Amino acid sequence: MSEPVVPAVDEAAPRPVVAPPVAPDLDVITAVARELRLTRPAVAAACALLDDGATVPFIARYRKERTGGLDEVALRAIVERRAYREELGQRREAIRAELLAQGQLSSTLAAALAAATTKAELEDLYAPFRPRRRTRAQAARERGLGPLAERILAQPLDGDPAAEAAAHVDAARGVASVDDALAGARDIVADVVADTASVRGYLRGLYGEHGEVVSTVVPGKDAEPTKFEHYYAFRERAKAIPSHRFLAIQRQRGRRASCRRR
Repeated sequence: MSEPVVPAVDEAAPRPVVAPPVAPDLDVITAVARELRLTRPAVAAACALLDDGATVPFIARYRKERTGGLDEVALRAIVERRAYREELGQRREAIRAELLAQGQLSSTLAAALAAATTKAELEDLYAPFRPRRRTRAQAARERGLGPLAERILAQPLDGDPAAEAAAHVDAARGVASVDDALAGARDIVADVVADTASVRGYLRGLYGEHGEVVSTVVPGKDAEPTKFEHYYAFRERAKAIPSHRFLAIQRQRGRRASCRRR
């Protein structure tokens, strides 16, 4: 997995606004067919039957000639993925409209939205522009610490952090010391990294591949036998844990056993 690229903070750079392009994304039926490795005519026929009110069991039993013999498992997968794709498209358009209204929809961002294939990717792209409460990073930018944050993000091999931060000390703007300047710049850096789509995707992938579900008993409750005592000291890879075990941990969470993930 390649390292994510964190963009520099460029507060002066203009953000060109463009009309939202027609998304190059596949239509829903074609996308579902490719995702499930089914033929498009079969998926289209199944969707048409479902839209006419036919149930999955009915289609699987009595309309096989129209769907190419799709069974209930395949039909339910079509129902699920079609709903997801439609919701994805609706969310994409809502985000695009919001960014256009904000004057933030650059051609690059519009292309990235069109290429996103999951809701998580869309939300990662939208994260830097989502309305939010006032943050420490926003306050630091207002105090003129953006250039210092850019310098930190660039990770240069030369320079003196304290000396460079000293140039941004300005009591009138609320930067009373070098430590204040560096602290504010770090707040901006943290904000930029947290809202960078490639970083969020990279960390999500790391969690999915290496994360663990860990549950421990609440102190003082370990002597009380329950049907959940198997989870008093439990650890399992997140990618491998069966749904029934995870749900059991979640049901017990907040009672006698506490659950934490890492």
